[in-house]
Amino acid sequence: MNISFPVFTRINEVLFKKKNLSAALIKAKENTLISPRDEQEIKKEAYVFLRHFFSLRFECSDLLSQYDYESDEFILSMVALSQLRYSSMRKEEISAEYQDVFCRLKLSGDSQKNRKVLIDSTIHPFHIPEEVKSSPYYYNSLVLERPEFLFRRFDAEFGASRTLAMFSSRRKKPLFYYSARGENSLPSSLKKEKDVGPYPLFSSSSPLHQDVAAEKKLYPCSPLQLTAYSLPELPQVSPKVLRNGRNDSFSFLPLAISRKDDYQPTRIVDCYGHAFASAKKNVEVFDLQNVTILNCESKLLKTYYPYDSFDLSVEIGKDVGLGCVGMKPWLLPSLTPDDLKDSQKRQLLSLRERAEFVKSKGCLLFVNHGLLKEETSDIVKQFVGRNGRFELVKETISIPDGSNQEGGYIALLSKK
Repeated sequence: MNISFPVFTRINEVLFKKKNLSAALIKAKENTLISPRDEQEIKKEAYVFLRHFFSLRFECSDLLSQYDYESDEFILSMVALSQLRYSSMRKEEISAEYQDVFCRLKLSGDSQKNRKVLIDSTIHPFHIPEEVKSSPYYYNSLVLERPEFLFRRFDAEFGASRTLAMFSSRRKKPLFYYSARGENSLPSSLKKEKDVGPYPLFSSSSPLHQDVAAEKKLYPCSPLQLTAYSLPELPQVSPKVLRNGRNDSFSFLPLAISRKDDYQPTRIVDCYGHAFASAKKNVEVFDLQNVTILNCESKLLKTYYPYDSFDLSVEIGKDVGLGCVGMKPWLLPSLTPDDLKDSQKRQLLSLRERAEFVKSKGCLLFVNHGLLKEETSDIVKQFVGRNGRFELVKETISIPDGSNQEGGYIALLSKK
């Protein structure tokens, strides 16, 4: 199978339509017959490309300066350069595929000359010119594969040394975290970590098979989720909790399972899209009689439940994902400062809508994968400033490190 064309197509969707890689592959399979083996190969090639995006763009702009960054010619050349540098494919095969896609898309320029330039450049390893080292932000952007503007923003809020340590740590292999109601007959591959509040925490260097996790009643989680759910103090009798599921079919489980034996507790989770069926299955696997999965968008919740009726409302913010870019390399290449501004507006609006469901003396829990103030504390300050019925009880931020590559922000607010 020609790998360059599907990789090129998926890359375009990730970069210019801001899709994640999984969504791009789902879209591809609607129009093209892709075998599981081909899909894994495409995913592998695309991941490598995205992880090396900034150095590839820098090198390609020097080699083929006649093309615009966003042109099909430039993106295709970056894909070929990525394969030449990091793939096990033969140069002749990559060259032939480059020519095939170049002709198929009727691209402009001399494809033969382009191929020679790209192949000749990979005789030696990629080298950052000396003059670039005089610009620390630009240099670090190429070395650590992050947008230059992010270094400036993080440096202003966290300092240079902490920013470098944070961005460097995300290049390490992450751990996979699980929790459970008990510790009986757990897989030997799991390592016991320090408990987070009432939750036992286990880690593994590789993900457990879904069937194994279901049999042992282990659910994927993260220290960030468990920390958030350990903060609210809920009534012991029939607490009512509303949580937005977004597209995460697992993240409601810690709270539901830890309070499974409460007297007639109620959990309402609004999942939609692909998450709905998975969330329903998780409720069955863990035998959760206290959870209702509602298949609707958040904006329609008011047609099902009245305002001021829940002890706890959980809002999972739809941020740009800076706290988990180590696990999701497609987030960074297309990221712009405007995306952060849009994220703040979007999350503030969603937080205000979710807050309407909290009863007097109840709590609002805000969690996201944000790290910069624009996506975290600034949102809460604006919300509290505009809504005098709520006050901030506690806030915390988790910075990714070498093993836990999920960072994020948690804020607990109470309603007067």
